[in-house]
Order: sequence, then structure tokens, then C-alpha cells
Amino acid sequence: MSVTVKSLRHGIRSANRPIRSEWGQPCFMILTGVDSMLEQRTALQELDWPTVANAGMTLYEMPVAGAWLVCDWEGASAGTVIDAAREALGTANGLVISIGPSRSLIVTADAETAGALEGIVTGPHAIECRCQRAWLRLSGADSRAFLDRRLGVDISHGHFPAGCVAATRLGQVDVLVHAREDGTFDLLPARSFAAALAETMLRSARAEGASLAICPAQG
Repeated sequence: MSVTVKSLRHGIRSANRPIRSEWGQPCFMILTGVDSMLEQRTALQELDWPTVANAGMTLYEMPVAGAWLVCDWEGASAGTVIDAAREALGTANGLVISIGPSRSLIVTADAETAGALEGIVTGPHAIECRCQRAWLRLSGADSRAFLDRRLGVDISHGHFPAGCVAATRLGQVDVLVHAREDGTFDLLPARSFAAALAETMLRSARAEGASLAICPAQG
């Protein structure tokens, strides 16, 4: 693996705001090297997961082809950007979810769609964050009840319908939870904690006598 670190002092802005060092001088760092480990392996490929036949629940790792945090800055609305992103996603496998006041997360698993979104999700509203979060999807008839016993929010039937999003914790891992129309759940932890989250869920399922299969994305 070849990684080059460069420190530059002038002319760089993030979201129209200069990044400053502890000495007050504008600076930033660039990592270069196309064969970085983030590109080589997905979040759940770091460990060997047991094979489970006829599992009652399955935790899939979705590939993250592109991801952006979109915010309202200094009173300027990002609504137009978000609407355009929804239209570009169409029926592709992706998400546009609100994760806080004036903050939305856009994620797609489709490389072609990610390329189209790069020309749409731009400007001071958007921060590219493809390597920030992992995208996991839990399916199975017992998935809602299983998560409800472990999350810090009530997601029992009637309290967390499709389309709802919550920032909460599962075990010791902070995670965004999104309920889908088909009854599955999107879980978006920090990428570095995705394997720990999957291990926690696997141990919890075993403790209950339930079965959980874990399927890493193909890197």
C-alpha cells in the first residue's frame, strides 16, 4: 500500500470555511494512493463469519458506492440539492434520510448512480463521506422484535413505521436506524465499528437461541 501525505497552507476551503491548524494557518491534508485498504476490503470482510443455514435473520452489508452529508449552511437551504438527489436515485438502491435538523444523508449502492450524484450533490451544502459509515441491512420475520429489545428507542409496531430514522445505540455502538417499506432495517454505524456491531448482534442472537447470518459485501 502506498500512501502519500501532503500538507498545504493556502487556498483550500471546506463548506466555504477554511480549515485551520492549531497555529491558525489554513491547512489541510491529502491522502493519495489508489490501493488503500478502504478500497480493498469492505467493513465486514475483516473477519471470518460463521456459515448459518436457514437463518431466521440475515445481516447484509450493502456496498457504499457514494455517500454525502448535506446541510443547510448560514441560512441557505439545501432542499433543491436533496430533491435532485432523490430524482437521480430513482429506483436505484439508495437512501435519502434526515439525520438531524437541516442535515440529510444520501447513500447509494450503485456505482453508476453515484457518478451521476457527484455532479448533483455539490457546492457548500455537500460533504462527501463515502468511507465514514458502513451500511448494513437486517431482514427476517423477527428483525423488528430483535432490534426493539436492544435499541435505545421504541421501534415496536406502531411506534416506528416505515421511513422513520433514529440516532441511537445498539450495545456500545452508535448507529443510525432506518425502517424500510419492506419490513427490513438499515443500520448505519461508523465504518470502523461495523464489525463490532455485527459481532454484538451475532452474540445476542445466539443468547436468545435465534439464528443470524452475516453476509459481507463483495469488495
